[in-house]
Amino acid sequence: MVLIKRLLLGVSFGLVSIAMGSGWQDFLSAIAENQVLQDDGQLHQGEVYNASITYRVDGNNDHKLGSDEKVYLKVVGPDGRTIETPQGGYTKSQLIDWAKGHSNDLLIAIFGAEPAQGITGTPSSTDTALTMVNLPNPPHRKRKVSLFREKLGKEYNSFIVLNSENSLLVNEGQTGRSTAGVLQKDIGDNFGIAIGYRQTKMGDRFNSKSYFLNLSPYFRYSFDVEEQLRIDSHLWISGSALYTKSKLFPDGAGYLQYGFGGLLKPTYLLYPDAGLYWNMGVGFQWSKKYIPKSWVPEEMKFVAEAVNNLPADKMVILSTAIGVSFTSNIKGETGTIYAHHLKIEGVDRGRNSALYHYAKLNATFGRWEAGIGYKYVTRVTNYRERAYMLSLRYNF
Repeated sequence: MVLIKRLLLGVSFGLVSIAMGSGWQDFLSAIAENQVLQDDGQLHQGEVYNASITYRVDGNNDHKLGSDEKVYLKVVGPDGRTIETPQGGYTKSQLIDWAKGHSNDLLIAIFGAEPAQGITGTPSSTDTALTMVNLPNPPHRKRKVSLFREKLGKEYNSFIVLNSENSLLVNEGQTGRSTAGVLQKDIGDNFGIAIGYRQTKMGDRFNSKSYFLNLSPYFRYSFDVEEQLRIDSHLWISGSALYTKSKLFPDGAGYLQYGFGGLLKPTYLLYPDAGLYWNMGVGFQWSKKYIPKSWVPEEMKFVAEAVNNLPADKMVILSTAIGVSFTSNIKGETGTIYAHHLKIEGVDRGRNSALYHYAKLNATFGRWEAGIGYKYVTRVTNYRERAYMLSLRYNF
């Protein structure tokens, strides 16, 4: 609830912005180990997320960036792209114009084409896709063939009261903790709405904190191919907001994101008498990031321009799982979800896809269903995540 409150307040009052305090003053201060701007005419170096930064401020050593003081700045991204001012440097107003002219390269060098991943290791669009892939199957009250209902139990509309993950993660050598979850409500047999959220705190020297909230109305439909085979389909549209705060962004930073997606998931009863089933999913998601320029102070408008110029994120989703009904009210499932982002400039090949492995156990008590599980992430360069899962839903 704290996450939802922060994001709603941020959107309502324009705080979800790329306002970096006083702009270049705070940006350059955050690079130094002591978080103080060095305007002594000497070269200083530091790391800012993905980029290596070198700067020099020809000032009067009062730790403030004056309007007539000149800044030399060199930014080198992980792919080797280099953005550099002339050796003589620029005044603050000239630096603003220079940054606007190099906005795309600066953003990709510092954060990559997926800004959230540069901070927390996880693309915000992937969080949306995982929320939708893990939706409960649609109810089958009208199906003529009742084998699925007989062997796997009756399926209902549902209201997810709790679906949370508590994760320990390591991104580029920096440890962090994350809490994620889903609130979901069916509206009739085929429609519904899901709210996904994720809160991450990193142990980097900027004390980065990230908050993500996604709202996705969806449509689901299920049909039988034969007695032991059914296909579930999911279509959704999504709107989300990411908000981050750190010493680099003392007044907050973030963007909006919108998109749509779809998924087909066939399920086959391998051994009906044992309640053993197997399913696989194939899906696609398109999403785009956006920052209203009116939210951004003049010094940092180049960030809004760069984010708005980012190409749409196109993602392919594949999943497979096998499950079994141990008893009439206890079920287990283990599976893997593969999320692959189609090539985007500035994203390392080792970080544009991931495998999410999970195992979960669900127990039904009347109309209530509770679950526990474990998830871990592989196939992402310099990123590890382990998560424990808890869920509670009411069926109606």
